[in-house]
Amino acid sequence: MRLTDPLETHSGRLVATVDGHEAYCDAIAALRLLELAEEDAAPQDKSWVAWRVVFVDGDKASADDPVLLSRAAWELYGIDLDGSHESECGGRRVIDWKADAQRIAASVMQVYGMPWHRFARENTFRDVCAMIGMLPRETPMGTAIYYRTAEAPKFNGRNAEQVQAFRKLQQAYVIEGKNGMADANASATDMFNALRRAAQNG
Repeated sequence: MRLTDPLETHSGRLVATVDGHEAYCDAIAALRLLELAEEDAAPQDKSWVAWRVVFVDGDKASADDPVLLSRAAWELYGIDLDGSHESECGGRRVIDWKADAQRIAASVMQVYGMPWHRFARENTFRDVCAMIGMLPRETPMGTAIYYRTAEAPKFNGRNAEQVQAFRKLQQAYVIEGKNGMADANASATDMFNALRRAAQNG
């Protein structure tokens, strides 16, 4: 894959050139692709939308290289559409994009001084993830990440209330259902496989 540095174009959205095709590399595209994987729609319909979510010229990109979508998704967003990067998708999941939406928006405004929609358009998905991961603990999202990753204090006979309070907060911020990045990619992989079968069946 030949990936150039991101360029700001197309109404302010970031794009990168992937094998000769302009692809959106901002957080908007990545999150829309993950949402699409969860939607209840026919594979053919998802396929049509997916190419246009990722590529500026979705029709031409899909005609030139049917597997370009999966390669671009991994290079641009770290989303494993075809299951070829399974070993690289482990680890604890610390962000729930839907449940944490308000926490993220409030924290981004507090720390970076930007509304979420602008922040998501003006940064790559990888950069957005990194900057959210570096949010101070005092922010709403920073607090959530802290209690999802920190170890509870060890009980020493005198700190029972402290340990109990910590575990209560840990439970309050737990992500329901899926726990790892592999799980976060699972629906996207299922979508890609369904799209591939649909293409093979004409």
